[in-house]
Amino acid sequence: MKDRIGIIVVFVLVFCLALGGLAAAAGNNFKGHKLVAIYMSGNYADAARLIAKEFEEMTGSSVTVIDAPYASLYEKEFTDLITSGGAYDVIDVASQWDGQFAEYLESIDEKLKNDTELNIEDFIGGISRVTGIWEGVRFGIPNACDAYGIIYRTDIFKAEGITEKDCSTWEGYFEVAKKLTKDGMFGTAIAGSKEQLDAYWTARYWSMGGHLISKDWKTPLPQRDSAVKALKMIIDLMKYMPKGVMSYMIPDENTMFIKGKIAMAELWPSLVRGTADDPAQSNVIGKWNVMPYPGVTPQMSSWDLAITKKSKEKDLAYEWIKFYTNEANQKLFLKKFGIGPTRSIIYNNPEVIKEHADFPNMLISLEGVHSRFRFAQSQEAFDFLDERISDAITGVLTPEQAIDEVVKQWTEIISNNPPKGVAEYTSDYVE
Repeated sequence: MKDRIGIIVVFVLVFCLALGGLAAAAGNNFKGHKLVAIYMSGNYADAARLIAKEFEEMTGSSVTVIDAPYASLYEKEFTDLITSGGAYDVIDVASQWDGQFAEYLESIDEKLKNDTELNIEDFIGGISRVTGIWEGVRFGIPNACDAYGIIYRTDIFKAEGITEKDCSTWEGYFEVAKKLTKDGMFGTAIAGSKEQLDAYWTARYWSMGGHLISKDWKTPLPQRDSAVKALKMIIDLMKYMPKGVMSYMIPDENTMFIKGKIAMAELWPSLVRGTADDPAQSNVIGKWNVMPYPGVTPQMSSWDLAITKKSKEKDLAYEWIKFYTNEANQKLFLKKFGIGPTRSIIYNNPEVIKEHADFPNMLISLEGVHSRFRFAQSQEAFDFLDERISDAITGVLTPEQAIDEVVKQWTEIISNNPPKGVAEYTSDYVE
């Protein structure tokens, strides 16, 4: 018995020494090296800062996390890329920017071939197919994903005899919002800041069979009547939202919901999940869930971590990306910040599902997500769309005028540099 204990002790000591040796080797490899990563402000940047110290201890390097709000992140990142500024080693890229950013980002195909730990097949197929890859070259690893949905008060629904099925159509959702607007409570809300408006409109347009453009890239919004109708649906719903909703940023909308001011809200679940059950912030703990959009055609949000070609720390940057996206950290980020995992296995974990009542519906939404444009003019096109949607909601333009202006502008900017084919697009074209 003593001999067996002695063998076990020796084994444990050797194992610990081996781990120490590996840690020391990793530290020696990157000792004195400095990594700079930029993320969207909020959960994603907070998650990076949470694990930075552990990564520093593992590698011997130092990590600086910079953040910017979504509205300015694109400009900050793209400006650095096109000017060869080299300010960042790792950048967090929204999938709709892939086509524009790709030429400035480092291919990681060779690293993936020789990596026995990071397998891109472990990630959700529908996400990895259109995230961090362009013209067959992979430069990014998906680090977060989400699908727009409708968060709602389960207690209010129960008290009013309302079920998710009652909101399974846009007409039903409208009637529920109308019914719940009473006694100081608003039926629903959106984040009216311009960069979010397209998501509300596309959900409705896509659900009616609409497409962003024809397969030959020459006819934007070919289902014009549906495009106009989708815009009118949002306008009609405004009477059941708070008066200041058009000035709401995402945090404002989230706060209104968790403070108990609105019965429903159209939002990104991953950006409210972390606070909705936080006793220090929320009045709706255990009283909420998320249901899919009517038609289950939500806009996808997916992000990838990529290495800039100007980075002098490409190997360190790759190790950071691997660390940030590993299964353990994705579970940690989900639990602490509500960030949507990009690894399939997490969604099938019974313990995770037990802790997140919204996950069954989340899977339904993720299976039905649609992607925005991903070619070089994507941001320009959707910025213009957001402006015109705002103009229609605020009465500056009629819905018909707004859609016609979008068609005209998109025709011009896309015809100047049309994509080479549909391979880098999505299934959202007229077949």
